[in-house]
Amino acid sequence: QGHGKCDYETVFTNAKAGMDNVDKDYVRDMVYEMSKNSKFFVNEQQKNQQSDERNKRLKARVEALTQAELNSACQIADRFIDSEDDGRDLSRTFVHVDMDAFFAGIEILKNPDLANVPFGTGSLAMLSTANYEARKYGVRSAMPGFIAKELCRKPSPRSNLKPAELLFVGNYRHGEYSHVS
Repeated sequence: QGHGKCDYETVFTNAKAGMDNVDKDYVRDMVYEMSKNSKFFVNEQQKNQQSDERNKRLKARVEALTQAELNSACQIADRFIDSEDDGRDLSRTFVHVDMDAFFAGIEILKNPDLANVPFGTGSLAMLSTANYEARKYGVRSAMPGFIAKELCRKPSPRSNLKPAELLFVGNYRHGEYSHVS
């Protein structure tokens, strides 16, 4: 109800490094078709419906607010922001390093022949990551391996990619990855 293939967006259709030329519509459709009868999919549809209903209720509440209530809420928010800003400690620096393809990089270091073939670390159930060759097909981390395998077997007709067999490597080597890091 309102959440069909056309508006089905998942984490799998969002671009990551190495996925600039991926046919996102094709990936979305493939993920949708391979997921639509799963318990996960049904649960996500129910959550989407609940979220839509909640958003409608919240929107109605916002539309019912008077200008005086809005002004008062803005003043409260401004005071809160000021009080939080006064207490910030800017003496420390935090660095976030995105190491999404790190596991794949370790596998390529161990076996350089993997650099030019699509592979993922993980299993048919779930990938931890995918190398950049696999990403060209729309394969990415946190994707079920059975969907990733199908994306490589049947690349988008709008791409120049040839069908390929996705390799699965490195499953259960997290101790080794941890050691290398």
